[in-house]
Amino acid sequence: MPVKSQLPVMSVKNLSFHYNGNPILERITFEIQAGDYVGIVGPNGGGKTTLLKLMLGLLTADTGEILLSGEPIRHAEDRARIGYVPQRGATDDHHFPATVEEVVMSGRTASRGIFSIRSKADRAAVKRAMKTADIAHLSRRRMGTLSGGERQRVMIARALAGDPAVLMLDEPTSAVDAPSQEVFYTFLRKLHDQGLTIVIVSHDLDIVTHEVDTILCLNKHLICHGPAEDVMHKVYGKRAKVMHQH
Repeated sequence: MPVKSQLPVMSVKNLSFHYNGNPILERITFEIQAGDYVGIVGPNGGGKTTLLKLMLGLLTADTGEILLSGEPIRHAEDRARIGYVPQRGATDDHHFPATVEEVVMSGRTASRGIFSIRSKADRAAVKRAMKTADIAHLSRRRMGTLSGGERQRVMIARALAGDPAVLMLDEPTSAVDAPSQEVFYTFLRKLHDQGLTIVIVSHDLDIVTHEVDTILCLNKHLICHGPAEDVMHKVYGKRAKVMHQH
């Protein structure tokens, strides 16, 4: 008896988006499988942020569709299955009053509702997420007292608290120094090794291609999509050829 193939975590089909009549994305098609570690890269203005917002259900495409585990992303309960870590946020404010535990607990809001009473399951999910992100010892600390790297982990724990099908990060190391970047990517690889599907949006091709397994290169169109080592070979091969010619 044949084994039924598993549905992709996310399917993007013939996606196009225009803003004020200007094409931002044109006919984008790709799939993300369970357990993938994907980097979405490309130049500024290439459509990365727009694609991210479409995948999060914050924008609606002109044509095409986005499926999450085979179902269209239309409702809040669908978006709740996507853990999102923004580039910057209110937590950068050193006067931000919330504790780490309160911020992580807010990650349960999308799936439970803003006025829901926090249940035993919610508390267990928050405890689990903080342990995974190695911030349990910071639970009572105020966000404003944390380092940039610590706040970053809190936001990841917040995303993990919702038990997402996929974790999406927008320029996660844009304001982090090189040593902290290395620690951060080691942490992400650990999460991936535990089975989490991860998508990173970044303008930094050099760094991301050394970290992820699959690359989507975007510049209004999908320029290339494949294993990171193949993309690196194409990019660096062309660079080497140009340098040799000069």
